[in-house]
Amino acid sequence: MSEKSKKKILIVDDDADIREALGMLLQQEGYAITTASDGFQALTQIGLATPDVIVSDLNMPRMSGHEFLCVVRQRFASIPVIAMSGDYDSSQRFPGGLVADAFFAKGRRHPNELLSTLTTLLQSPPSRENCNPPASPQTPRYGRDSKGAAFMMLTCGECLRSFKTGLSQSAESETRQATCTFCDAQVLYTGAYSKYPGASAAPRTVSPTPRSTVAA
Repeated sequence: MSEKSKKKILIVDDDADIREALGMLLQQEGYAITTASDGFQALTQIGLATPDVIVSDLNMPRMSGHEFLCVVRQRFASIPVIAMSGDYDSSQRFPGGLVADAFFAKGRRHPNELLSTLTTLLQSPPSRENCNPPASPQTPRYGRDSKGAAFMMLTCGECLRSFKTGLSQSAESETRQATCTFCDAQVLYTGAYSKYPGASAAPRTVSPTPRSTVAA
């Protein structure tokens, strides 16, 4: 059995074709592969078996890759992470603001570069011993309830549950915090009502749901 076959790689991408193609490539290199279609499914996979490296897309529904990587760094800081996306120019070796150990420009760089990065991370994992990095702000997901009231959805880095909170009137770059309605942990986020599609009128905000009324 090769050394690579002992290493578990978790691939997170909402595109089934990419998951399949990347999985086949890494399996041919001797790695053990698991996949997930979004951040929520990936967190479940991590709970079942801790991967040696996570390779995650950034643009995904339900839980964005940025949000997923923030949760991973908070709860599973020892797992090396490679972020990937086709939304950045290939000259951007590591886009700013990523909570990841490496970046791969999907569709713009040769797959061998991803394999090389993966090998490097496995041979020399990033040292985060005695390091408890501050939680990185996440980007909210926006929506409207049945009455048309706009809201933001955030994911708690402690209990891993998503919760609803009112919209922020702050500047887009300002870091704010919200209290998880499940476990009372503080969640950092950046975002404002102006980021919500069609936000031309004053928002009808909703208050966070009282903790006692939220189903576990």
